[in-house]
Amino acid sequence: MGLTAFFVLFALAPQETVFDDSQIRGLIEQLGADFLEEREPARKSLEKAGKAAEPRLVEGLSSSDHRIRRACLELLIGLKSTAALKSASDLFAGDDDPTVREAAFRLLQALGKEAEDALISALASPNAEFRKGAIQALSDCKSQKCVGTVAALYDREPDKNVKEAAWRCLLAAGKPAEPHLLKFLKDPDSKVREGALQGLLGSQDERTLAAVAALFGQETEEGPLQKSFEFLQRAGPPGEPAFLAGLKSPRPPTRLKSILGLKSIKSEKALEPVAEIFLGECPPDVRGASTEYLKSQGLRAEVPLLRGLDSKDAVVRLASIQVLGEIGSEKALEKISRIFREEKSKDLHEKCFEFLKRLGIKAEADLLAALSDEDKEIRRQAVFALGDARSERAIPRLIDFMTELDPSMKEASEMALASIGPKAIEEVAKAVAGGRLRKATAEAIELQYSRGEVERLLEAQLGDDESTGFYEGQFKDLEAFGRDKAVPVLIRILSDRAYVFRRAHRRDRPDRFRATMKELAVMALGELGGDGALPALKSFWADESQMRLSRRVREETL
Repeated sequence: MGLTAFFVLFALAPQETVFDDSQIRGLIEQLGADFLEEREPARKSLEKAGKAAEPRLVEGLSSSDHRIRRACLELLIGLKSTAALKSASDLFAGDDDPTVREAAFRLLQALGKEAEDALISALASPNAEFRKGAIQALSDCKSQKCVGTVAALYDREPDKNVKEAAWRCLLAAGKPAEPHLLKFLKDPDSKVREGALQGLLGSQDERTLAAVAALFGQETEEGPLQKSFEFLQRAGPPGEPAFLAGLKSPRPPTRLKSILGLKSIKSEKALEPVAEIFLGECPPDVRGASTEYLKSQGLRAEVPLLRGLDSKDAVVRLASIQVLGEIGSEKALEKISRIFREEKSKDLHEKCFEFLKRLGIKAEADLLAALSDEDKEIRRQAVFALGDARSERAIPRLIDFMTELDPSMKEASEMALASIGPKAIEEVAKAVAGGRLRKATAEAIELQYSRGEVERLLEAQLGDDESTGFYEGQFKDLEAFGRDKAVPVLIRILSDRAYVFRRAHRRDRPDRFRATMKELAVMALGELGGDGALPALKSFWADESQMRLSRRVREETL
């Protein structure tokens, strides 16, 4: 027991205890003792010795006692000893004891990149766990040297878990794995093809691009088809030929993704073939994609879309009218005007009207005709459209509506007359003088006009990013419009929490637009002044819901 007590004392010694060479030799020898009570204190003492024990631990790998070899390997793992690399490689390859081989392998794993060659050799081990562990270690150290061996292992590997690990390693290997992944594009398993494409994403290699393009043209499974689409889309213009060829595919999913890809890369070469698809028979999703592509081409797509107006397919006609309106086609006006007046289909009639509204004053004659439409909502919307277009020709009809009993038409006409402006106000005054309209109606229209003009002049101050800016004389146009008319509107904008800006719905971010317009109203009221301005500003600023306004506005106005 004397020797055991000796090692116990070593184990209990302070951490800074320094062991001399003879003590380290004795501790290593003790690692081969029969009883754990003797081996464990020696192991702990050697752990404390740290790097000082490394040379003797490496020597211990040559011991005839497998317990010493294994214990030395385990201690060297903690030290990540590169000095033990060769011995550990030899022990892993040829030691008779399986626990020694396992410890040697764990040391190789811990060394990572420095043990790259040994880990590649371990891929040939008959033990599946060693093969899997070697693949993981090689992946962790981003080994490129192993790619060929891992690819060959994947082809012959019987173990499912090892095969999956080899596949993940190839997918993560990047450029060195490309030649091997290309081979898997022809694999009968769609999941393998999909995975190979994922690993190839981003490659600029011409051979790879050609292989993916070929697969895209013939793929029948959704997974790899989507991945090949993503590859070609990311490739940009070099992917254009594959997408153009895909437009001729008999498979709708391939045609769909080809159109989406061509739109994404802004291809102009696809205009005619996509137009043919749009005008022909195709599934709804393909038609929708071709419609979006044509819209993205703007007025370049005007000619095929005009052909679509003559289609016997109502869906094509509807889509053509929609896109022609969105791209602002004036050449379509004559045809669409005729369809609007003659077509009995409710859907086509309404779609034509939407086109006419978009064209505004250029479609004035048709919008005037729409004031007599059988559909009351179209009549009402025509009133708004003519107001937005500031059509002076519409004034007599709008005044007529003001004399009728329908409240919704009266309200719409009042807003439209206010939007048209001074000429409409002049005619309304004549109608009041002739007894056709009440004075209160004329006052309401003039008030609406003032409101619209103030909003328009405020909106004109918005920057591209909907910022307010600030400079001397910024609101001179409002002042020219008249303080007496502008100030009451500005006060109302600030005091009415539910105030609705007429053009807010046309903005991508209506809430941001409303906040910025109120900010401009604060600035304008601060500059113009007038009765009630200061109390309105103070009341507005005291309202907690308005605290989003910038400190700059407060400093510049109060």
